[in-house]
Amino acid sequence: MRTSTEVSKTDPTIKKILGATVGAGFKGRRISVEEVDSGFSYDLYLEMGSPTIAFIVSASGTHGREVNRPTISQPTVRLRYDQFMGACLVVYNRGSSRERVTIYISELDCPGALSVATDALLEKNKPAAADTLKQCGAYAGIAMAIAEANTKTLTKGESGSPSLSAGPLMSVSDRRKSKSAAQLQREIDAVLGRRG
Repeated sequence: MRTSTEVSKTDPTIKKILGATVGAGFKGRRISVEEVDSGFSYDLYLEMGSPTIAFIVSASGTHGREVNRPTISQPTVRLRYDQFMGACLVVYNRGSSRERVTIYISELDCPGALSVATDALLEKNKPAAADTLKQCGAYAGIAMAIAEANTKTLTKGESGSPSLSAGPLMSVSDRRKSKSAAQLQREIDAVLGRRG
């Protein structure tokens, strides 16, 4: 199952990934992280002046390389899951009026951690969130960007944003808001206990 989350380009890990790929001068605003499974592949097609560029970059954003672009002799380059497993595939679409970056990652294998980290962030406890997300391994920084995006969405729902004020998202937000600090700590301890 593919899940997609819009993340902030000001997040430290996302900034590093952008710096190692499209450059720190990226003017676009749309950056999403998509979790994909082992059946995933992405095709780059040869187009004159192709607006799409792809990179493979470490999950921490410390180093990356551009993927070979399609040529006349090889008009399609298929990027498979196993070529970036444990790292990220960054696809930069600069051809439209809105620049867009999509970061493809392996599905996060840290059950419950995102939810617990989001709860911790709602309680303004970023150290607890970061500690919980350590179990996501190399993707811990990206998981934090996702948890912060989730927190922002939930906070907007609480403040009565017209698009989020009704429906199931509000009930989830209300439930999270009412959690006591003791409940949150028990959940964090339970998730961290599974890691050890």
